[in-house]
Amino acid sequence: MFDQKLVEHCSAVLAGLKTANLFSYTVGPGDDVRQLVTDRNRTLNPKGITLFILKETNQNALIYVCRPGRLQADFQRECVKGFFKELWLQRIYCRKGNRYIKEKACKL
Repeated sequence: MFDQKLVEHCSAVLAGLKTANLFSYTVGPGDDVRQLVTDRNRTLNPKGITLFILKETNQNALIYVCRPGRLQADFQRECVKGFFKELWLQRIYCRKGNRYIKEKACKL
């Protein structure tokens, strides 16, 4: 079932068409999600793909599948840097027109 979900939700990453994706996996009886991820990483790491468990409960696991090399290259692109800078500014400050004001002073 794990492999089916992996292929179903992350085929674009596996095929090299996309940098990353994530999926929710419903943990079945006897499933050891950490071992499943470790086993898949053993197979996929040499192909440049890594799986991470972002969140795990007794019933579900949120799995992040990425190509770390491409992810690093994506973060070096100017448009991505600009996006994250804007996101950071919006988190720290409140935008008022063309200016940013400290969040505490911002009235929503």
